Amino acid sequence: MLYYLQQETGGPMLKQIAIPTTLSAAEYTIGAGFTNDEGVKIAVSSPDLAPAGIILDAEVTLATPDRLWLSTGIRSLDHAVENLYRPLIPPPLKYMCYPAIVDLFKYLPLSKAHPENIEYRQKLQLASWMSIWPVKLERYSALGLSHALGHKLGAAYSIPHGITSCLTLAPTVALDVELLTESDKEWLANSLFYLREPSLGSKEEDIKKLSTLIQGLVDSLGLKSTLTEYNVPRADIPKVAELAVGKKDEIISPKVVKLLESLY
Repeated sequence: MLYYLQQETGGPMLKQIAIPTTLSAAEYTIGAGFTNDEGVKIAVSSPDLAPAGIILDAEVTLATPDRLWLSTGIRSLDHAVENLYRPLIPPPLKYMCYPAIVDLFKYLPLSKAHPENIEYRQKLQLASWMSIWPVKLERYSALGLSHALGHKLGAAYSIPHGITSCLTLAPTVALDVELLTESDKEWLANSLFYLREPSLGSKEEDIKKLSTLIQGLVDSLGLKSTLTEYNVPRADIPKVAELAVGKKDEIISPKVVKLLESLY
């Protein structure tokens, strides 16, 4: 609303102060989105949409439902992972993703086991912050395939934001072995070092292992879901894949279709 108001009236945008109660990390971005009447997610971006201040108070998150809290934590993990190969992200900010990944793996299970623990919640809020460090980029770059799929599935089939990441992140990471450049693979594979997991000897095998670890985390949090649960018609899958990829790609689209079919 602020974006469209400013576009219509001109002048400076109204300042915002954000007090997040989930781990989705939207407050650290310059973007905003909504689902229109046709079930399509519409995104807008402007440096002025970023809040003027963000207050992290773990106590105000105590009323957040556990499933929402934990699933948006996986959304933050999605940010951290896909920022490792996101265009226009400078190396210092990519390095911030590694401690975010480590703390999300550590503190999400602890927070599930001890939901009243303020320290664990505060650690997760900081991990969320590190996962998508706030930068007012003049050239805004999109995140990766997991986010693209999540946007299409969430808007069209009313799948909660965090749950889309629970569905798409692990299989997307597995597919990244075939899609990423060698440099991007190295950034992603290096996550194992920070998680104190031994390398399997190649970037590709390490990325596959990371995918397995992510799926294990999702499952351990009780967040495993399927497209069947959300009544996503199988006949829609090719169109979802095409929309997520951005075009009908004869090489990539069939791989994305196969990924989506594995989610039933």
